[in-house]
Amino acid sequence: NYKFRIRYSDYSALANTNFVISGNSVATDPQGIISMSVSPNISYVNIGSSDVKLYEIKYPLEGRATLPKDPRVFVDIFVAKPTQDP
Repeated sequence: NYKFRIRYSDYSALANTNFVISGNSVATDPQGIISMSVSPNISYVNIGSSDVKLYEIKYPLEGRATLPKDPRVFVDIFVAKPTQDP
């Protein structure tokens, strides 16, 4: 199981919110963590908000998170509220 830590840029956790990781709908726990099984043949996952009007992925770029060799290492995902294009 890999653990994804969903946070704002100030490192505060984003609790009880839905995201999509490589096509799977998952929700963060009260600490902003998603725990999920991933095939050992996969080296990265794509992550996005289930509602792009609420949150956008700021890091990793383009929502593509590289998986660490050790699944006990957290994968940090940073989000923000979407901003209007000028």
